[in-house]
Amino acid sequence: MSVRLLASLLALVAIHAASIAAQQTSAPRGGGKDAAAERALQAAFDAYAGGDDLAAGRWVAGLEDASVLRNVGAFVARQPWSRSGAAFLLEVVVATPSVGRLPLLLADAQAVLAKRPTPLGGNGGDDRFEILWHQIAIGTLQALPMVEMLQQYLDAIAPRFAEAAGRGATLETRFVLARGFTAALVCCWERRPFEIVRQIPRAARGSTTRDAALAIFDRAATEPALRAEALVRAGKLLHEAGRHTEALARFAEVPVHADPVIAYVQHLTQARALDALDRPAEAATAYRAALATPPPGQTAGIGLAAALLRSGQIDDAVRAADEARSMGNSTQGHLVAFNRGDQRFVSRWLAEIRTLRR
Repeated sequence: MSVRLLASLLALVAIHAASIAAQQTSAPRGGGKDAAAERALQAAFDAYAGGDDLAAGRWVAGLEDASVLRNVGAFVARQPWSRSGAAFLLEVVVATPSVGRLPLLLADAQAVLAKRPTPLGGNGGDDRFEILWHQIAIGTLQALPMVEMLQQYLDAIAPRFAEAAGRGATLETRFVLARGFTAALVCCWERRPFEIVRQIPRAARGSTTRDAALAIFDRAATEPALRAEALVRAGKLLHEAGRHTEALARFAEVPVHADPVIAYVQHLTQARALDALDRPAEAATAYRAALATPPPGQTAGIGLAAALLRSGQIDDAVRAADEARSMGNSTQGHLVAFNRGDQRFVSRWLAEIRTLRR
């Protein structure tokens, strides 16, 4: 999608969102194709409300005309508020292959979520539902090339959560980490193996710096649930800038955690930073830690063999090289997942949303 087209789509968001209120009490008029599309949407909505978790996805997959997606937000907004209705809209967002439709769908969703009868901080179940909704949307956007769309979504939801915080509501989210993820792309993205080719508007490139992104990660690291990932992302960003000693300082602070994606990148990047500082024996230890994160992969195995060779452990280096040749490249999946942010949690979060909607 071109930057010009994306800008045009985003300009439509406010217009489309504002039109929802006017459409809430009036069903679409006309017959024939429009009426059939309305009936199909209603049937999918009713099936989903009745417990059919796959109804929304099937409806999206069966569309012959993707322009029908523009009706979903207004349709859901006409219904009485329910978690099921908001979840249906989310399922459409996740399932749609039409990236160009996402800005309108996400704008509609914000209007629908704002209709919930309890304020943020006022009901634990509703709060968890709304936070998961946004985190799924963010995870979906993090896996797409259009960085500006992700940045604008984070900007759009910020005031609602800032208002809740101002009232004293304590809400645990991953939004600050997503801010750091986005800032790191805007300031510093370069094409590397296993990375998505990102579209970053030229004007946005100068809007933040590496140090500003690091400051966001450091802020995220003050939250226990985010600390490990925030420190690893900061360490990787420092290593990529050639600031290896600073990167190692971040890795030294990473607490014990159970995320294999973060662990693999943590140990692999730590090993590479040690390599860059000509500390091969320590690098070998870090490569072994990366290999201990299942499944073992060639990238860390080759790094281990090279580090052992440089440290003078010739026999061990030969054995490590032989083992690396027999390994697959399955841990490339960890690198891909790391570079796609919260997308790795979307399936799990969506399962929880489906439970909460009932």
